[in-house]
Amino acid sequence: MQTLPRKEGSLLRNFAAVHELQTSWSRMRSTYTDGDEVFETEIGQYLPASVKSFFEKVYPLPSHAFLHPETTRERCREGKIDPALGHAICALATLHSGSDFQIRDRAAAWVQTVEQRIWQHLENPTIPRLQALLLVIRYQMETWKFQRAFMLTATAARFAAALRLNHERPDLDFVAQEVRRRIMWSLKVTERYFSVGLPEFEACPIETIYLQFPRVVFAAVDAAYVASSEQSCLLHATAIIQILTNLNQYSTSHLLLEFDAAICAYHATRLLLFISQSGRVPDCPSPEFAVSRAALCLAALKRFFPSSALAKPIIDDMERLTKGHAPQESGIGGISSPDFQEGSRKLDEQLPDAAKARQRLAIHSLLRQADFTDEDDGDGYSSSLSHAGLSPVLTR
Repeated sequence: MQTLPRKEGSLLRNFAAVHELQTSWSRMRSTYTDGDEVFETEIGQYLPASVKSFFEKVYPLPSHAFLHPETTRERCREGKIDPALGHAICALATLHSGSDFQIRDRAAAWVQTVEQRIWQHLENPTIPRLQALLLVIRYQMETWKFQRAFMLTATAARFAAALRLNHERPDLDFVAQEVRRRIMWSLKVTERYFSVGLPEFEACPIETIYLQFPRVVFAAVDAAYVASSEQSCLLHATAIIQILTNLNQYSTSHLLLEFDAAICAYHATRLLLFISQSGRVPDCPSPEFAVSRAALCLAALKRFFPSSALAKPIIDDMERLTKGHAPQESGIGGISSPDFQEGSRKLDEQLPDAAKARQRLAIHSLLRQADFTDEDDGDGYSSSLSHAGLSPVLTR
């Protein structure tokens, strides 16, 4: 047998290695098309059932209703669904389907695939990738990975801002407009779980969202139900104000009240003032009556919270309301009139207790369970947020 020269043998071995790499690369490229139009072969066998399960079980939740059913099913049948979105649908549908542990482990791998594809195309956000990211965030929240969900929410907010989803697009067709609206409101709902009452954690301030609510929300609400709800709100608001007024009238000495009493009084006053000006219920109170009730409530708060830094922003805003100003649009999760916002910024620097007031409004924030620390690891001074119950601003 003739032996090849050493140099030629080396070249052949190199050629074989290159050929093997090219073959492997071809197999990897066959998984996806260049335009991300064909989903991975491995996911294809699960996708039809997952899409069906998703729209039956998960889609009815308002925070998940940002995929258009017909369009999604059609793209799935044609194999043109975005790979990241396909993986995300499979993962979330699997999570809520009660599948066995083997399939649930596969769902975790699908979520990792979605995140990898999003990072690969970070500078090119698209609607499908943002939808996939929102589903991944929900998956991480449902699996107790609050830290990761919190960070991914900020990325989703950047995607939405880059795509200008906070603005209406009347030039688009109805479906496209509605999908954009629902994505933005779903993102706000998700972000609210972390940032409610904590302005420094907001990634999508409500003041920057210039959108209509999803039309299905208005279309599905019966007018009689709206009137009944308004009547119920009016009764509760009036009762709260009356209780506080009676307490002020019949108490002969100064009483200590929980800060919750001031919060209830404030929102009851706002409700009464709002309903008196725009209400539809029978025997709707007049604006003059509402202002008089607000004045009584304000007098009670001034008596029971004469020097409270916690109640001061509330009292200041109620004084503005009783002078005839219309109630301002309330931000999600707390007191957000312009006067209060400006005052709270100043009180942040001067009155630590006022910051605690905003923290008090965020008692159910998931950040309490996320267990973030306020310093770098290893410095010996880190403190757990879930144990301390405080934000980084308050622990320094």
